[in-house]
Amino acid sequence: MDEHGAQSCSATCPLASLFREQSFRGIRDAGDLGIAHIEDSARGDVLGHLCGQFEPHGDFFTRDHEYVVIDNECMFAEKPSLRQCRWLENADDRPMVREVCQRVVGVTDAELRTIAAVPTGYDILNGRDLFDDLRAAKAAAAEYLNIFDE
Repeated sequence: MDEHGAQSCSATCPLASLFREQSFRGIRDAGDLGIAHIEDSARGDVLGHLCGQFEPHGDFFTRDHEYVVIDNECMFAEKPSLRQCRWLENADDRPMVREVCQRVVGVTDAELRTIAAVPTGYDILNGRDLFDDLRAAKAAAAEYLNIFDE
């Protein structure tokens, strides 16, 4: 993938105004300007918290102005929690958090087993059981849905 440089590529480059507003609405507006998948920046952050990240995911933009999430090897380092997730601070952003939680809760155990399957030739550090980690993320998402519904 060709990575977009740090500078605007043209007078109409949608990246020029990106992240002036640090809200999910601001991110959605950036998507309306032509940045594909930009909402994944916020959703990926929520999912990272549900998966016990200890640092945020990495990312980059392609020359075609697509947002790409990368560098998620720091998952499952801590217990799943949204306590430090900044997307809960603004009431307008909470529906997006709720949506991510609903999607995680909707993943079946069979799908989790498929996701957790380790390809031949790869080892998991410390012998972690990724299926158990993913089920913990799903349980945390369900717990937060209960809080949202109260």
